[in-house]
Amino acid sequence: MKKSPGFVAAVLELLKQEIPFVYLHFDPLKYAWTMAKRFFVSGIISDCKLEGSAKFEEIKIFEEIFYFYNLNFCPLSSIFDTKELIFIYGTQTSGTTGEPKTVYVTKRCIYSNIRDMKEAFLNKNNGEKCCVLWSTHPSFDPSLLELLLAIESNSTLIIPPTDFDKSDNIPFYFNFLSIDFMQTTPTKLMMMSKERIKWIFQKDSPCKNLFIGGEIFPSTFLNQIITPETTVKIYNIYGVTEISCWATFSSFPIKFPQKNSEISIGSNMSDTVVEIVENGKIFIKSESRECVVNFEWNGKSHFTGDYGYEKDGEIYISGRATQKIKGLKPTNEIQEYILKKYASIFEVINVLKSDIPSTLIIIVLQNDKNELNVIEKTIEKDILESFPSRYHSSRIIAIFNSELKTTQNGDLARFVFMNFNETKIIQSENIFVKELKNINFEQKNFKTDACVEVPVVEMGEVGEKFYIFGSFSGDVYTLKSDGTLVDKKYLGSPIEVPGINFWNICGFIASTNGRICKIENNGKIKQFLKITGEIKCPIFYGKENIYIITTENMLWQIDHLSGQVDTVFIGTSSRGTPLIHNKKIYIPGIKEFVIIDQTTLLILNQIPLLNPIFTNAFLWKNFVIAICAPGEIIIVNQVWIFINLR
Repeated sequence: MKKSPGFVAAVLELLKQEIPFVYLHFDPLKYAWTMAKRFFVSGIISDCKLEGSAKFEEIKIFEEIFYFYNLNFCPLSSIFDTKELIFIYGTQTSGTTGEPKTVYVTKRCIYSNIRDMKEAFLNKNNGEKCCVLWSTHPSFDPSLLELLLAIESNSTLIIPPTDFDKSDNIPFYFNFLSIDFMQTTPTKLMMMSKERIKWIFQKDSPCKNLFIGGEIFPSTFLNQIITPETTVKIYNIYGVTEISCWATFSSFPIKFPQKNSEISIGSNMSDTVVEIVENGKIFIKSESRECVVNFEWNGKSHFTGDYGYEKDGEIYISGRATQKIKGLKPTNEIQEYILKKYASIFEVINVLKSDIPSTLIIIVLQNDKNELNVIEKTIEKDILESFPSRYHSSRIIAIFNSELKTTQNGDLARFVFMNFNETKIIQSENIFVKELKNINFEQKNFKTDACVEVPVVEMGEVGEKFYIFGSFSGDVYTLKSDGTLVDKKYLGSPIEVPGINFWNICGFIASTNGRICKIENNGKIKQFLKITGEIKCPIFYGKENIYIITTENMLWQIDHLSGQVDTVFIGTSSRGTPLIHNKKIYIPGIKEFVIIDQTTLLILNQIPLLNPIFTNAFLWKNFVIAICAPGEIIIVNQVWIFINLR
């Protein structure tokens, strides 16, 4: 369900009847049933019809049509001991502190949070109504805080357009608002366009209070963009989903510029105490802010997943428990040097470091693309001349802030970090390499503006052949055999899987962010479709359809002419290419080997794997064969008997 007045009205009625709710992300639609089962959902209210045979009733709220699905009633008391408390909502953690958890939040827990935020920030002496911006995605628990805070404080809830986070444009009417409560994460803030940043931090900004939480506070970044004319007040907030969102906040607005990049997590809320115990572990303790996590009460003391230290009576975060050696490090001497020197020269807003390989990633505000090479060479020369060799990195990469990718919760998404010198793949936190590489076409070279690591696909008839490929910068190219550029289109994220030649009728290629392009027989590139989820598995195809598996464990069947889509949740992602044989689809997955009926898209068999499969499924006589990572061989015969050989 999209944010809308109808959404708010539905929540109001559930609160009135003391019925707990959970927001389920229904895109693709079939995923809804899996999520409903996980949360033991008794009914679903949706703004679109769900696929399947379940019966529904239509409800009209504020001229919006909603569909109510009455499932099998399952009271929470039959799942866990409710202690006769009222529960308001359920949610799922993002997984940044470990495996994702299912969390049920009581009324006294979230209302304690709301009461403190309301008294501190939404009490105006002149009697004017306050405004809360509903800016966070509903699957992230701060979004529920925004919604419930507006309801309980009788404030005006501002519902932004659906594409608000994806668009650089600011709706015209937003300039006439007075927003008293707006939340964001440091990552989402640093990814905003210049226009969005200017709108927030300008003189007499419509945004009065900005709350930044979920990660280490971005003081260095804010030092660069806040001016003496900035009027928005900045607050640091800290907490975790398992205690219903926030547990601490800054008692007073943070003043800038900050001489020291350290910003404390702030003061405890009325019902919480944050302490450091056990070698730096940060715990949140509360007598009343207790939730049910994975169907069990999580106790009155909860480890946040963070480590920290105490100084002058304040607590500071030093890192997350799940950070690994291969991940990005906090800023050190050389990173601080780059930030201070080049913030004003090149608009550098952050510097990240990855140890394997030793790489500095310079994040720059969106500008002229040609400047990136200049920035890399200038900073590399400066580091070589100014620091001893032990500080030198094997490479320096400059990218725009718009090229970072986040999840819906605002966390940095993972990219594959390619070390081309050693020809191996290494996982890093959030950056992909951009390097120049030449592609040879007969007697002429064609230089792309970023690395190309997918095979080139040939199309066309003899004498009129052309080639399709994509780069890590997100550009798709079609070239003639003599190297002449036919067409080029930017898809917005890296191309990590090869394109396909669909029976020499047309071609298809897809970017990581789910954008699919169709290549006509004349080499022209057309935007074809946008699907949800990341594309890491090679595209494959049958007689009429192309097929894509996303990281959300969905199989997409797409008609090559109309773009009509059908989906099925398969419970696994895939890195190898599936095989279509005898009207069945054999999918060598990461977690499961799946067999699907090609005509109906019904799952015929689904076998869990002890080890992932990274290779393609292939046919040998009447057997489908796939090889697991440790060398085990899976053989599937016509009656789907699985045989493991080693």
